[in-house]
Amino acid sequence: MSTASGASESVEGGYDRTVRGRYYDLLFAGKDYAADGATLRTLLNAENPTAATLLDIGCATGRHLEHLRDEFDVSGLDLSAELIAQARGRLPGVPLHVADMRDFNLGQTFDVVTCLMAVIGYALTLSDLQRSIQNMTKHLSPDGVLIVEPWLLPDSFIDGRVVHNVVGQPELAVSSMYVQRRVGDICVFDIHSLVATPDEGVVYSRARQEIALFTDDEYRAAFALAGLVVRRVDPGLHGYGLYIARRQGSRASTANVNLP
Repeated sequence: MSTASGASESVEGGYDRTVRGRYYDLLFAGKDYAADGATLRTLLNAENPTAATLLDIGCATGRHLEHLRDEFDVSGLDLSAELIAQARGRLPGVPLHVADMRDFNLGQTFDVVTCLMAVIGYALTLSDLQRSIQNMTKHLSPDGVLIVEPWLLPDSFIDGRVVHNVVGQPELAVSSMYVQRRVGDICVFDIHSLVATPDEGVVYSRARQEIALFTDDEYRAAFALAGLVVRRVDPGLHGYGLYIARRQGSRASTANVNLP
């Protein structure tokens, strides 16, 4: 998933987003989207029990929306046309948009806007972080709730960590590996992948991804600049925490929500 066109993804060996796009759901097959959906519903029912509409920014193939659509009138947005095409197959009738989180304009507001799975990290600069949060805020209804799941904070990133993911089916195998590197406030993943299928044999591809390491203060400042009051909930969905933000002066929840 990606929602900022400034995010770097150089291509070699015909990568063409194949591993992350074409095989996205296979690579994330171990992720419990149903549990995420249940946690988000619990949180949102406490934060804004009358919420009816929800926009997921960086929705990828729509797996989170799949588990939220029974309770909300959902929409999704992602920079990747390939991922949105897969989401449309999964969620017929759901409004899905190919757009950049920094400057999208849907011409409507939502009771809930979510940006999950560290998608906000694809805003590589402080300016782009601020633009993205301001644009999300523009799409919030007056009492709307913005939920952002950040990427790792700088002091949590492990430089030099080796990552190797292997997934497979009877006629498809994907092996993807990289070494985490930090360059200034950017984490760089030089990803090498092998994909094996009966028709194409074993195909090698390589891609470079970059994700920003923002501090907690930088996140909070971006929310404040957008006119939002924010609090952080840990551990959140995947151990990175969640930022929960509302407009200053909006009807704020007093509920004490304990996430699973």
